[in-house]
Amino acid sequence: MKQKKKIWGFRSGKPIIRLLACLYYAISLALLFFAITKNPEIITSAEDQNIYKITNILLASLLFLPPIFFSDWKGKKNTSFKKSKKWWNKCFGFLSTFILVLSGALLISSTHTKAYQTAYEEYLHVEKTSNPSNKSKETLEENLNELTNQNEETESPKTEQNATLKVHYFDVGQGDSIFIELPNQQTMLIDAAESEEKEKIEEKIKNLGYQKIDYIIATHPHTDHIGGMAYIIEHFEVGDIYMPKAVATSKTYENLLETIKNQNKKIKIASDGVTILNQEDLEVKFIAPKQEDYAELNNYSAVVKLTYKEKKFLFMGDAETKSEEEITEDVKADVIKVGHHGSDTSSKMEFVNKVRPTYAIISVGKNNKYNHPNEKIIKRWEDVGATILQTAEVGDITITSNGETLDCDKANNEMKEIQNKIIKFYSNCKKGRNGHH
Repeated sequence: MKQKKKIWGFRSGKPIIRLLACLYYAISLALLFFAITKNPEIITSAEDQNIYKITNILLASLLFLPPIFFSDWKGKKNTSFKKSKKWWNKCFGFLSTFILVLSGALLISSTHTKAYQTAYEEYLHVEKTSNPSNKSKETLEENLNELTNQNEETESPKTEQNATLKVHYFDVGQGDSIFIELPNQQTMLIDAAESEEKEKIEEKIKNLGYQKIDYIIATHPHTDHIGGMAYIIEHFEVGDIYMPKAVATSKTYENLLETIKNQNKKIKIASDGVTILNQEDLEVKFIAPKQEDYAELNNYSAVVKLTYKEKKFLFMGDAETKSEEEITEDVKADVIKVGHHGSDTSSKMEFVNKVRPTYAIISVGKNNKYNHPNEKIIKRWEDVGATILQTAEVGDITITSNGETLDCDKANNEMKEIQNKIIKFYSNCKKGRNGHH
C-alpha cells in the first residue's frame, strides 16, 4: 500500500524535504516570537500595545496556513477544504482563511485609540518629510559625540535692576520657535520650526534689533523643531548651543551637525540638572530629559525652566507624559509652552495640576492634519484657571515681565505685518527728507 505524505514533508522520507520543512517552521516560529515581543514605534497606552501585539500575532500566524491546507491528512473522506484531495478546494479554503485572518487583523488594528492613531500619523509624517540621511544612526551618534563639549558655565552679564524679560512665541505653523530677550541683555532661541519658516524666524529676530543669539536650544531632532536651525546658526552670531543626546537619521539633523562643525561651534548636552544661567534673580536650567534611552523621540525633549524673580516659565518642547512623570523639579509656573502642540500624548492631569499656570501657550498650525490641539487637553488647562493662547488663532505672542507682573501682547500676524510696513514706510520717508536737507 502506498504510504500517505505527512504534514507538508515534515516527516517525509526524503531528507531534503524534511530539512526544508524544518527550516520553514523555524523561520515561522521566529517571526511569531518577534511578533509577540516587538513593541510598537508609538506607545500611548497598555491597551494600544496589546492591540499592536495581537495584530502582529495574527499576521504572523498566516505563515502556518500553507502547511495546514496543502498537506495530506489521514482520515475518512469528507468535503472539508484541508482534507480534500482536490487542489482547487484546498486553494479556495486557503484563500478564504487567509482573507478572514487578514481582515480580522486589520479590524483589530483599527480599534487603536485616537491618541495612538494621531501619534502614528505624526510619526509617519516625520519619517516621510525628514529626508533620510545617508549616514547611519551610529555614524551620526559619533558625529554628535565629536561635537560635544563639557557643560562648563559661560560668563554672562549681570541683570540690572528693573530690567525686563520678553518671551516671544513665534507663529511658525505646525512647529515651535521661541525667542527670549533675557533681562541681562542676552538672548535665547528655543527651536526653529520647519525649514520653510527659517527666513521668517530670521526676519522676526532682526526686526527686534538683534544680530546675535547667546543661547540656542534645539529641544529634540524632529524637523518641526530643528528645520530652520542650521540656517539660523549660519546667519547669526551664536553663543552656546544646547541639544539632548538624541539622534535622528534625517538629512535635516545631519545638516545641523555639519553646520555646527563648519561654524567651529561645540554642542553642550541638554539634560536634567544642567544650568544655563544662574544669577541672583535669574535662573535658566534644564529639568528634562532624565534618561538617555527612550522609545519615543519626543521624550528626549529638553525641557527648560526659566525663573526671573517671582515669575516662572516652562518650555516643554514635545515632552510626553513619560517625561512629565519623571520630572522631579517643582514645575509650578506662571507661563507654560504646552508640550507636543497640545496633543493628548502630553499634559497628563497630574502634571497640569502641578503647573497651574496663568497662561498656557500652544504653538500649533491652523487646520493641521493631526487635529492639534486636543479639545480634552484645552479643557484640562482651562480647568486649572489657565488662559489658553494658540499661535494659530492669535499669531505671535509676547509675554513681558519685570519679575513681579506679567503682560501679554497678542495680535494677528496680518495686522503686525501691516504695522511693520507702515513703520518702514514712515522711516523711509524720514530718511528721504533728511537726505534733501
